[in-house]
Amino acid sequence: MKEVKKYTDVIRFGKSQTTNVIQEGDYISITEKIDGANSSFCLDETNQLGISCYSHKTLLSEEMRLRGFYDWIEINIFPIKVKLNPNYRYYGEWLCSHKVIYKPEIYNNFYLFSIWDEDKQEYLSDDVVKSEASKLNIQTVTYFYEGKFISFDHLMSFVGKSDKTLEINKGEGIVVKNINYKDKFGNQVFVKLVSEKFTEVQKQKSPKDPNIDSELIEKIKSVLTIARVDKLIHKLVDDGILQENYNIENMSTILKGLGSKVFEDIIKEESELFINDEENKIKKIIGKSLPNIVKNILKEENRL
Repeated sequence: MKEVKKYTDVIRFGKSQTTNVIQEGDYISITEKIDGANSSFCLDETNQLGISCYSHKTLLSEEMRLRGFYDWIEINIFPIKVKLNPNYRYYGEWLCSHKVIYKPEIYNNFYLFSIWDEDKQEYLSDDVVKSEASKLNIQTVTYFYEGKFISFDHLMSFVGKSDKTLEINKGEGIVVKNINYKDKFGNQVFVKLVSEKFTEVQKQKSPKDPNIDSELIEKIKSVLTIARVDKLIHKLVDDGILQENYNIENMSTILKGLGSKVFEDIIKEESELFINDEENKIKKIIGKSLPNIVKNILKEENRL
């Protein structure tokens, strides 16, 4: 069976890795960032279905179904698998219950946002994404804009915009692609801008009596946010580690499941903040702070 290929990290716009991604004159697309489970599928004759489908990092099966995505593949893709391009991996968002509240009819559906070409070893243009979606009779994420980059303010004008949310325009944010840009390693880089409610970084006041440890604690507080931890808890549900109707009684499962995931996510997203800090100290501070953050999330979501 084809191995899992995790979708590229979508980087928060403004970080050092995004400096040259979008410049004047670049052709870009702006799409809605949907708050669901990252998922994908591809033609794979070595699989019993003739198709392999995945969560963000796991091959799905009869036992691991990603909250209905495997069933959707059986019903909607298996009967038309002859239409799949054998060189393509189809990436999208499986919309299941996460933080954003969508209209009921929007859930339990797959929204295509990217296609990876195995031969070219790159993500293809949005024209290909829309063409394949039409051919397969599946939906794409919402396209807000396609054209030359105008300004940062223009990007921000779409952040939070959504006709899919239960309360209009309460979306998570946007994804911006300059499909032609590649970094010094030859990798395409896509960026995201999110609504204030979903930002994973918060400004912190400087400590009154700064020292090495207190400065480190404040830096960790700035990135160890409710939004970040809540995102990772929902991924535990997507991965089948945690039941969907979790509550305070599942506290030990949540903390065990999060394990090193919080540290890994922070270092992946905010590594420039911790260049000179010791890994063990970071992990210790996270471990001490995490239970209270999880309790606050459970309280906010009425899961106590």
